[in-house]
Amino acid sequence: MTSRVGASELAKTEKLNGTNFHAWKRRIMLALTLERLIYVINELFPTLGDKPTYEEKRTYESFTSDDLMAKTIMLAFMEDGQIRVFEDCPTAKDMFDTIASKYNTMTTMHIQLLQEQYNSYRMKESDNVMDHVNKMLVMAKDLAVVGNVISDNMQISTILNSLPPFWDMAVTALSVQFDILTLEKLPIQLALQQQCLTKRNRAELMTVQEKPVGSHVPVKPKQFKNRNDGKFKGNYAGTRKSQGTVVKCYRCGKPGHIKKKCRTKFP
Repeated sequence: MTSRVGASELAKTEKLNGTNFHAWKRRIMLALTLERLIYVINELFPTLGDKPTYEEKRTYESFTSDDLMAKTIMLAFMEDGQIRVFEDCPTAKDMFDTIASKYNTMTTMHIQLLQEQYNSYRMKESDNVMDHVNKMLVMAKDLAVVGNVISDNMQISTILNSLPPFWDMAVTALSVQFDILTLEKLPIQLALQQQCLTKRNRAELMTVQEKPVGSHVPVKPKQFKNRNDGKFKGNYAGTRKSQGTVVKCYRCGKPGHIKKKCRTKFP
């Protein structure tokens, strides 16, 4: 039965897919060590003679049980395609050695793939920044194992560039301290920045929620006076003041039309 600590380590283990052998190996080795099963991948499977002693039988049975458990743990953390390749290995040691011989020798293409995964890795807005940094540190160690060592300053720069846009102000503040910022201090500094961002977002949310509904006072449109203002008097039938009054012609003096439309003929 898997211990609580071992289960915690296994929960963090990525399934073997052919490109993540070193990360998978690190977690599997740690989990097997915590479960006291690591010896089965380091020792040859015991054999029983014609007349085994009681102690030899107990050792054989214990090794057989532990070997099966170790194989099960390794298979449980493989993708389906990988399970079909390695499930027929007779012992846990055979399985582990076969996996290592297949994936431990990294080709140039695999190294380039690891490099691309590292450079393009991005933090999601919902992620914890400490978990994100730890994943990138593990990826950098995997690259170092295959001979592609990344300097501390380059790791710091890559991690800062992997943060989402709402971290821009925090990244700018940390960039000012770039000369004195170390890879060991970076996770702590980012965790403090995340706390500040969380507090600020909560304060802004509370401000919005506390703002009274309907507090916005609509602005009344400015009232404009009639351009005429009653200053000009005349026979303008379209103006408000002339509506409902009788229009009188200035030419003939007759009502009903204006001078421009007057048809009265004079001798």
